[in-house]
Amino acid sequence: MKKFKWMMILLLAVMMLLPGCSSTKEIKVTGKEECKKLVDEFYKGLAEINPVKMTVSTNGQVASIITKDVDKMMVEEKSYDSIFYLFKENDKTYYMTEGSAPSEDSFTYEMYAESFSMALKMFVTGYFEIEEEDGLEYSATQTEENGTTVLVFTVKGKTEQGTDAVVTTTGTKANDKVSKFVIQVQNGEAKGEYAYEFTYDVSVTLPEYEIKDMSKFYKHIDSPYATVEDVITALGNEEDLYYLVYGDAILVLLEENGRQLQLIAPFTEADYEAYDALDFMADDYNQKALEIVRKQVITDCVDYTDALVPQEELDGYVGQKGTALLENGFEGTGYGIMEDKGDLTFAKDGFEYNAEIKVPENFDFDAEHEFNDFTDCEILSIKYETPGFEVLPMQ
Repeated sequence: MKKFKWMMILLLAVMMLLPGCSSTKEIKVTGKEECKKLVDEFYKGLAEINPVKMTVSTNGQVASIITKDVDKMMVEEKSYDSIFYLFKENDKTYYMTEGSAPSEDSFTYEMYAESFSMALKMFVTGYFEIEEEDGLEYSATQTEENGTTVLVFTVKGKTEQGTDAVVTTTGTKANDKVSKFVIQVQNGEAKGEYAYEFTYDVSVTLPEYEIKDMSKFYKHIDSPYATVEDVITALGNEEDLYYLVYGDAILVLLEENGRQLQLIAPFTEADYEAYDALDFMADDYNQKALEIVRKQVITDCVDYTDALVPQEELDGYVGQKGTALLENGFEGTGYGIMEDKGDLTFAKDGFEYNAEIKVPENFDFDAEHEFNDFTDCEILSIKYETPGFEVLPMQ
């Protein structure tokens, strides 16, 4: 009996070594449709998985890390050495950095929330949406061994310049979850590599915060102007008109009798289509855009002056260092240094302020600098500049 048992074990061992008895499974396909079936099945559900952390690398260097935990995200942008948080609360979306107050920002939230699906579309699934393929060649090989599945998807073609281009995406999957996919791009002699790695046992803890509802400082008042054309007439120069297009409406920002106003003028449907059809790169773009904008009727006016830091309070920082602003809830957002003066920009509660500073003596203008290099400089003056995009439109 024992002899029979050992013979069976030996026979099984021999069979494992024979051709055709390997545990590796391999599937090879060519053509757009067959490759699409294999790719779709391999990456199915990846874009919707939550929670998840995605680490993005370019040519071996980590560029960003995005951690998503239900409706919270932590974003680490290594290229800019910055960390910020995005989250939802009471049907509103917010952006926040460590030590700063949250500000409403639906654009940034949606952009990073969609970054998972966009990565797939950009480097993998998007190739199947190309209608005019111009000789693209599709091939894919999937192997499965010891519970790990690897899919190599390749697209070959030629650029407009006639050089050969190859994009190869290698995805790795275990326990029915994609752990990474690596994209190798070759365009003639040029090469590049992008990597996306995924971790699933993750969570996001937000820093302590307090949400300020700035809308309580907004006052809806009767507009002093009926149309955008009326604003231009009052300014006396169309070049002085400060306006933004937000969705299908125009936001005009101006100061009137010491008050800061936001005028809202929705496009008519026909005018919006005409505006949207303009060629942004054309030499006469600004002129044609203004011809459409100036005709629009103003339907709402918001006085947002009370949402700003009063000028009297701002004047109190004159003679102090830039660090005084940082210690009192302002966030540094940029700088500009010239030979005769320097400027630092700060943000607070979604609004931006410009501070003129005294440039240090013997300042080296040719060296590389950062914002913090100037926070010890003396403030000569400071004033309100503009609302940040995160608070627009003010309603």
